[in-house]
Amino acid sequence: MVSASPLRFLAPIALVVFFVAAVIVVSSSEPSPKPPEVTTTSTPANVPRTYRVREGDILTAISNRFRVPVNDIVALNPGLDPQALPVGRRIKLRP
Repeated sequence: MVSASPLRFLAPIALVVFFVAAVIVVSSSEPSPKPPEVTTTSTPANVPRTYRVREGDILTAISNRFRVPVNDIVALNPGLDPQALPVGRRIKLRP
């Protein structure tokens, strides 16, 4: 009878080691959580305090031009109708 070689256990052991290593690599490579988004509504300092409405102006164009959110302009100007800006009216862009 041929004696059993201890090397016959090498393939199953190598397979188990490979599987454990694969699990460790996959579990450690999970993406880290994203940092929370920071949104700011602060108005840049170089924006003028007021703007005089010209003919053909619309609130979104003024907002884009001065990089001030429309909501901020509306909040600073109570009673302002964003759909009908009166020509010549001064609107606040920042406090």
